[in-house]
Amino acid sequence: MALEVGTLNTMFKAYTPAESAKKIAAYGIRKVQLDMAFNGRAYSVEDLTPAFCDDVRKAFADEGIEIVAVSGHQKISFPDAEQRKAAKESFLQKLVLPKRFGCSVIVSETGSANPDNAWVDHPNNYLPEVWDAVAGTMKEICARAADEGVTFALEPHFGQVTKSPATLRRMLDDVGAKNLKIALDMANMVTADNAGDTRALIDAFFDALGGDIEIVHAKDTKIVDGKSVFLGAGKGALDYAYLIKRLSGTGYDGPILLEYINEAGIQDAYNFVSALL
Repeated sequence: MALEVGTLNTMFKAYTPAESAKKIAAYGIRKVQLDMAFNGRAYSVEDLTPAFCDDVRKAFADEGIEIVAVSGHQKISFPDAEQRKAAKESFLQKLVLPKRFGCSVIVSETGSANPDNAWVDHPNNYLPEVWDAVAGTMKEICARAADEGVTFALEPHFGQVTKSPATLRRMLDDVGAKNLKIALDMANMVTADNAGDTRALIDAFFDALGGDIEIVHAKDTKIVDGKSVFLGAGKGALDYAYLIKRLSGTGYDGPILLEYINEAGIQDAYNFVSALL
């Protein structure tokens, strides 16, 4: 198989599943990571009944689109044990969703131990006791996921507990679960400190984790007033040509999924990434 461009469906959340599938297929896209948003609103696990999921899966299949993963993003990095337990239980409920949508991958994160914002770094993220608690929770989640036949694809973010190649490698090693892999979103690791040499960041990731990639996201980053701002692939600091070169060297043959664009920006992002494959 060859690398191909896919997408998340976030830019189509205003539409019905059937309308979304038709719009995505019109770009020649045949792989999608499914966010739980349709008809202009987010759907809870309770909303996502087997019958509803069957209808969604059929709508995409009718357009020749494979659902390769589902989004299950849930912060679990609470220093407080009771909050962490509640977050874990909330996430465990989502483990039925990949099978309902006909795939085996769920994408999520650790979140930040910041009490006010799951995406903003905080001193709590560097506490040994927080790390140990998060790793322990991840072990429990991965054990249940294995029972469901689900792979947990862990997505990094510079503001969270797993923010870098080194912390991702450590988490995979500490959890030690065969079904814990990486949702590679390199833009999520670009900061003001490393934006000037993203090749070094890319090398650090692939040298440590090149064999652990389950899914790949495609967006970009620029630094504005010292802060990272996300935008469509090819619009920022990330050396995409080098990223694709290193990705190809791993033997990865899954989709590269577009995100952080609106509907009007899909064609440019699709063309940009496609030209590198």
